[in-house]
Amino acid sequence: MASRSILEERAIVSLLNQEDESTDDGSDNEIEDHFTSIHVTKSLLLEPYKLTVVGTVRSNKREIPEELKTPVLEKKPTGTSFARAFGFNKDNVNNFFQLLDEIYEKNKYPPNRIYNVDESGLTVVQSRIPQVIGHRGKRQIAALTSAERGSLVTIVVCMNATGHFVPPFVIFPRKNMSSQLMRGCPPGAEGVVHPSGWIQMNIFTDWFKHFIKHTNPTPESRVLLILDGHFSHTRNIDVIDLARDNNVDIISLPPHDTQDAATR
Repeated sequence: MASRSILEERAIVSLLNQEDESTDDGSDNEIEDHFTSIHVTKSLLLEPYKLTVVGTVRSNKREIPEELKTPVLEKKPTGTSFARAFGFNKDNVNNFFQLLDEIYEKNKYPPNRIYNVDESGLTVVQSRIPQVIGHRGKRQIAALTSAERGSLVTIVVCMNATGHFVPPFVIFPRKNMSSQLMRGCPPGAEGVVHPSGWIQMNIFTDWFKHFIKHTNPTPESRVLLILDGHFSHTRNIDVIDLARDNNVDIISLPPHDTQDAATR
């Protein structure tokens, strides 16, 4: 809350004193009662005070007015790691945007030359099975799925500020690649295999070559690529060398801040 003048503070004290005199019935009132009473709270919301009410307002045997009621949404909280909670701070975000401004002012990228890349994991088995109607007393009802436990397929997706997508790069959890896996894929998409189905350094290097092929950066039309701080991105010497040789500038989002910083 912004600092208030001495006159405004005196006006608030005067209001509290008036409330104290109007309720002087011999009872022992504490200062906390003033800040939690309906009458004083409604007055502080209006001119010239215009304060914001924070905390609990006691009804004092009266109905709380509608203007003091705040809609409450009961919602299950999302789990947040300690690193994410404390990694997203003002200094990290300011440093990222300062670096972004500097590199942007240097090269003046048009919107169609600014790309963002990220990986997304998809399971090949549905996680939600709809409810069915069965006979009363039957203890077990099965639903047909493709496997008892799903396997994770990773898709590397990249697009620019104008909405142009680089053809997806799919990582299948297998040892041997089959052309059947890419049936129906978008034109230009490529598929590779790895036992875990996760992104690896050598796989991200292959994707980066795929990216250069479809964006065609030149000295006169450089490309800016924004990515997260995954080890396969930031500790990949091959990707750094390829970027230097092919007119691609890379900037990494702050750690644990990918979603928050990208929405600002």
